[in-house]
Amino acid sequence: MAKQSCLIVLSASPLGVSAPSFLQCYKLTQSAFNIEIATPEATPPVFIDKDDQSSRWLNDIAAKNLLEPRSLSEVQGGQYSCVVVPHSPGASEDLASCKVLGKILTHCLAERKPVCAIGLGVCALLSAVKGEPPQWAFRDIALTGTKQRKMIRRHNKLATDYKSFLSSTHLPGNVLLLQKL
Repeated sequence: MAKQSCLIVLSASPLGVSAPSFLQCYKLTQSAFNIEIATPEATPPVFIDKDDQSSRWLNDIAAKNLLEPRSLSEVQGGQYSCVVVPHSPGASEDLASCKVLGKILTHCLAERKPVCAIGLGVCALLSAVKGEPPQWAFRDIALTGTKQRKMIRRHNKLATDYKSFLSSTHLPGNVLLLQKL
């Protein structure tokens, strides 16, 4: 039986994609799926948080030409069984507002295909809007995620304090459920 395909979506922002998160996603999905990687405009991703082991894995994957991304504009949501977005601080800059990715995610929802977004890769889900007036496509979907307190503490590169985190243009307050620190 032929393997189904999985789309791994990576940010092309200079803020980068977590190398450990990408590699965990890649390793977990490669045994069950044919993997395709896509970024906005097929721009090569910037990997952050690399150590010796992740650098070796990335070099090995790149040597096999498996790390050359497709452009999201070339991707048809129907050709994939699932979509995965690894932890990526850069997702808040490019994937959160990517209309093409929004269409892919909305298609996955309509077809009841799994979507997995990890860490700050969850920002990519903000791109999915539907209806008139436009509404967030995941608004009626049960999601699990990190508490804001943990996100603020872990990602002080993006937000130096609670107020700047909540006022971020990349994370609209009406999507976040606010909680008292």
